[in-house]
Amino acid sequence: MDWSFDVMITEIQPPHVLAWESLDGVKNQGRYRLREVPEGTEVALTLSYEIRNRLMEKAVNKAAKPLVGKVSRQILDRVEARLNG
Repeated sequence: MDWSFDVMITEIQPPHVLAWESLDGVKNQGRYRLREVPEGTEVALTLSYEIRNRLMEKAVNKAAKPLVGKVSRQILDRVEARLNG
């Protein structure tokens, strides 16, 4: 199953906020926000998607958790790399 899709950026406030909306594939939108807190940096990720096929929905729900974890880790790694320059 192909999980790739093209997106349109709907909000950007570098480096704190990035939001997107899919242009094709599984209809989805997401937003991440970075915020300084006393312990370091808080990362909030919101992801929503819409699937009309029940069988497909079950498959996506099963795959979404590890996929979100992977994407979150990639975002954090990139942010950390930029901060450590």
